[in-house]
Amino acid sequence: MARPADAGAVAARMAIEQVLRAERDAQAGIAEAQRAAEALREAARQDALAIAARARERIARWQRGHARALDGRLAALRSRALAANGEPPPAEALAQAARAVAAWLTTAQAPADANGAADAVRAAHLADACDAADAGRPSAAGGHDPEAAA
Repeated sequence: MARPADAGAVAARMAIEQVLRAERDAQAGIAEAQRAAEALREAARQDALAIAARARERIARWQRGHARALDGRLAALRSRALAANGEPPPAEALAQAARAVAAWLTTAQAPADANGAADAVRAAHLADACDAADAGRPSAAGGHDPEAAA
């Protein structure tokens, strides 16, 4: 027959083993959760890199398209000025028109007219800049001169 002290020791040993087993299981669970979290973090990082790459490509396409549009507009201005004046427009007039077009293409918030029509104001400033370049005079709109702002 087992003595009561032996039964208590067996029960204590079993309780300790159960606690140690639970501790090992908890550590294994924590390790698995850390691996899963790392996998999620890596997947999110890869997704972010893919999004950034697509955004860079879209921006590059947008910039190339606007550069082509600007080059085309400048060629048209040169042709119109040459046809109208018999000589090419002054370089500064072309530069000012280019700055006005560039500002128009890149301005997120254009000033609005009395009716709130920002695009109409942009178009009017752009038309003025183009007409001024054709005539070889400064634009009344002024355009955006980064060197003057510096």
